[in-house]
Amino acid sequence: MKIADFEPVMEDREPNERGYQCLTFLCPACRRLRVQVAIWARPHGEVRWTDADGNACFERVWNAMQGPHRDWDTLSLSPSLDMAAHKLSGGRDDCPGWHGFIADGEVQRVLSADRQTAEAVPGTNT
Repeated sequence: MKIADFEPVMEDREPNERGYQCLTFLCPACRRLRVQVAIWARPHGEVRWTDADGNACFERVWNAMQGPHRDWDTLSLSPSLDMAAHKLSGGRDDCPGWHGFIADGEVQRVLSADRQTAEAVPGTNT
């Protein structure tokens, strides 16, 4: 399936003061909970800062690449995304989480432990 099928929203129109933006979309496993990923055009890594109370903070940030028209159909994120298992409405209907890639707008889940094999998310024609 395409990332556009998971109702993506760029929460920040412009990069924040730390240089990244937050992308949210429906979890590819349960399609009910929104997940959030911090993205930017630089190599993936962590952004660290100290908050107003002096606490050390960090955000893991994924590399995002898009075509010249910046549309969802060309979005690629790296490395793979590993969304933890989560509970849905009232603690029932647990979602097992999702581990996969977004490559050229296609959402794919990881099939192997070496993270080299992926397949399209079920329920698609791709």
